[in-house]
Formats: sequence, C-alpha cells, structure tokens
Amino acid sequence: MERNIERSDFEILGYKLRTAGHAPDGVSPVKVVTLVKKKLEEFQKLYPQYNKEHLLIMVALNFAEQKVALEQEYKLNLADLKAKTLGAIEIIEEVAASQSLQ
Repeated sequence: MERNIERSDFEILGYKLRTAGHAPDGVSPVKVVTLVKKKLEEFQKLYPQYNKEHLLIMVALNFAEQKVALEQEYKLNLADLKAKTLGAIEIIEEVAASQSLQ
C-alpha cells in the first residue's frame, strides 16, 4: 500500500489541528476530518446538553466501536472464505480424481 505525506490544518469545535504524516492511498485527512465533523454535528443535534469535550469523546467511542465491529466482521468473513475455499478445493480434487479413474 503506497503512503503519501499530506499536511493540512483544520479546526474542530474550536480546536486547531495540524495533520502531517503518512496516509494510506485513498484516505486523506480532509475526508477524515469531514467525517468527524459530520458525526459531531449529528451528536450535537442529538445531545445539545453535552459540552464539546463530551461530544468529542462520544464521537471517538462511536468510531472505535465501528472499527471493532468491522474488524470482527472482517475476521468472520475471512474465516468463511477460507472454509469455502477449502471446500471448493476438496470438490475439485474429488472431480479430478474421478476423472482420472475413467
């Protein structure tokens, strides 16, 4: 995976941030910050009584929960793919064996 250095300045809830570093292809800081801002706006509407620090923590927990769920789904899908691949290989070997007997 190619990594590009990208530097950007952002402001989120009054906090000024500067990103500088390597980002995987297709993952720009602009996209990430836009996603965070959208989630913050959503949470601000749902929970107007919370201060910005609480909202930031809630957003961080929400993204962490999504990451953990995606990792679990990925592992399950990988295990399922492996099982199906092994099953397909068995069938191919059986067909090949029966063809060689004829």
